[in-house]
Amino acid sequence: MRIGLVGAGPWASGTHAPALQAHPGVELAGVWARRPEAARQLGLPVFASYPALLEAVDTVALAVPPAVQAPLAIAAAQAGKHLILEKPIAGSLAEAQELTEVVQAAGVGSIVLLTRRFATETRGFLDAAAQHRWPAGTAMWLSGAALGGPYAASPWRQEQGSLFDVGPHVLDLLDAALGTITDVALARHDRPSDTWQVTLDHVDGARSTATLSLRTPIQPTAFQLALHGSEGYLELNRRETPATECYAVMLDEFLAAVDGEWSGHPCDIRRGLHLQRAIGSSATPTAERACTPTSPNTSPSSSDAPLITAGCPVNPGAEATKPTTLTTRTTESMPTSAWIAASALSAQLRARSWACSAETAAPTWPVAANAPSTNGSWPEV
Repeated sequence: MRIGLVGAGPWASGTHAPALQAHPGVELAGVWARRPEAARQLGLPVFASYPALLEAVDTVALAVPPAVQAPLAIAAAQAGKHLILEKPIAGSLAEAQELTEVVQAAGVGSIVLLTRRFATETRGFLDAAAQHRWPAGTAMWLSGAALGGPYAASPWRQEQGSLFDVGPHVLDLLDAALGTITDVALARHDRPSDTWQVTLDHVDGARSTATLSLRTPIQPTAFQLALHGSEGYLELNRRETPATECYAVMLDEFLAAVDGEWSGHPCDIRRGLHLQRAIGSSATPTAERACTPTSPNTSPSSSDAPLITAGCPVNPGAEATKPTTLTTRTTESMPTSAWIAASALSAQLRARSWACSAETAAPTWPVAANAPSTNGSWPEV
């Protein structure tokens, strides 16, 4: 299959390009990016324009910011091209819905690169999780990616933070392990640390919590996904499968799915839309939705106030739930085993923490435009 790559940022050069080049079932036709000099650094043929790329390929692999991806993907689908999409699939829920409608109407194949879904360790965990019903789960993804490194210069990550970047990965895994996410019961955002705490309701009564950050001074990334209930405790805390290997597995399944009549994939455009709804329900201030604030003195519109939402349905047509009543549980009331586990995790995080000096503090990055300009430019992903 002839595939064209769009974008020349660090994720495109470090994951998309090498994985596409290495796959025996793929001919990487070339790349198009807003900056030809960046595209040339990939060592691939460089298309002069996006329409030129579309004319030369069967599938488009997009590695651009969410707000840029949607219009480019719509044009590709309307041209009859299959799509390899990044997460989130669009810059807004409305754009995600439009993109999904166009893709489905065109009958083209699509897959969202939810990288960890294609990792061996993740699939083993999900297979084990499927053997039981779990009433509760927790997830954590704490990273310093916005403080330094190749992705710190990404304007959309600086602006939209962990909920939009790593949030789709975490919500996807919680959804896969506990059942479909139906409501966002509570969401809180601490802006200085980019710490999101999200409580999710799942089908059949399960509930989960997710903690996310791209501005936690820690190296390497702290990741954990845990399920617990009467059946015991199941944990995934490993991400050893490289992204390029996950990409290769994704390509195997994508190529098989588009061979002949498109029959769908668990991570196709419909999955992307579902996750976009969950993200949107977490990020939208309560004043803009028919949801009830958990605290009367919380002002989501204030730049210094945490954003708190409650009783916010993810699925269209779902009824808003009542505000969640939370109770505080001290360590004195915790079982000894749980207290030991919590203490061990706290010690592990302290051991891995590194101080943010003046040199490692995040610079002030310009806010990216939400769509390509008239000359087709956009910030690299």
